[in-house]
Amino acid sequence: MNDAPGILVIDDDQAVLTSLSLLLKRCGYRVATANGHREAIEAARGAAASLFLLDMNFSVSTTGEEGLALLKVLKKDYPDTPVILMTAWGSIPLAVDDFEFELTTAAG
Repeated sequence: MNDAPGILVIDDDQAVLTSLSLLLKRCGYRVATANGHREAIEAARGAAASLFLLDMNFSVSTTGEEGLALLKVLKKDYPDTPVILMTAWGSIPLAVDDFEFELTTAAG
């Protein structure tokens, strides 16, 4: 039985999922992957994750709305599990929205 911490990597890019999975496994972590919102929610139920790595964009649109929506679900269902947000299409407003959500969640 592997007692290593589990990490759930959520990204729509298969290359990112594969790369992070291989890297994290080499570092001794248990890794589960999901490539979308629905799959991520299902994987989170069974992954016993100690950390979520979450991409912010799952479509051609690079607003980050998909990632924010999933972040809200994950923090509601797993409030004590840290989330690291990832994106290649970041913006200052998106970062502020993410930060404000985390502050609101932590305070409430």
